[in-house]
Amino acid sequence: MSGGVDLEPLQTWNELNRKNTEDDVIKSMYEACAKSSEPVDLFVTWLLVGSAAVGSFWVVNSDKLVPYIGKTGFMWCGLFLCVSCFFGLLSKMYALQIKVRTEIISALNAVMQGRLDLHDQQEQKILEAARLHGVELETEIRVERIFSVFLSPLPAWLRNREIRKAAKNGLEPHAGHRPLLRFLAFQSFYLSLQSLGFFGFLCAGFIFVVAH
Repeated sequence: MSGGVDLEPLQTWNELNRKNTEDDVIKSMYEACAKSSEPVDLFVTWLLVGSAAVGSFWVVNSDKLVPYIGKTGFMWCGLFLCVSCFFGLLSKMYALQIKVRTEIISALNAVMQGRLDLHDQQEQKILEAARLHGVELETEIRVERIFSVFLSPLPAWLRNREIRKAAKNGLEPHAGHRPLLRFLAFQSFYLSLQSLGFFGFLCAGFIFVVAH
C-alpha cells in the first residue's frame, strides 16, 4: 500500500508486461538463429556438390591417379572425402530439422493466434454466464488432451516420451523454439568437420604426390 492505494495490481501488470516483452525478444532471437541456418546450409550444399564431383572424378580416373599418389595415398584421399561427405550429410539433417520445426511453428502461430483470441472472448462470456448461475467452470485449455490426441498416431514408446516432455515443459513459451539453437550448433559443428575432411583430402593429395 502507498498512500492508501493498492499497488499490487499495478505491479502485476508491470511484471506481466515486462515478461511478455522479454519473451518476445527471446522468441525473435531464436527465430533469427533459425534464419542464420540458411547460409550455413548453402555452404554445406556447395561443399557436398564439390565433394561428389571430385569423388566421381577420383573413382573414374583411379587408374591414372594411382601411379602419382600410390594406392595408400588414393585410399587416404578417398577416406577423407568420404568423411567430409558423411559430416556434410549430418549437417544437412540438422538443417532439415530446423526448416521443418520453423515451418511448423510459423503455421501454428498463424492459426493459433486467431483461435486463442476467439477462445478468450468465449471464455469471458462463459465465465459471466457461470457467475450468473452460481457455478464454477474450468475454462483453461487442456494441454494434456491436445498432446494426447495429436501424438496418438505415434508408436507407444515415442508417444509416451513426447507426452512426458510436454508435461515437463508445460506452457513454457520457448519450449518449441529452444531446440532451434541446439540444432544450429550441431549443424555448424558438422559443417566444421565436413570442411576439415575436405581440407584433409587436399592435404593428403599433395603430400602423397610429393612423397610418391
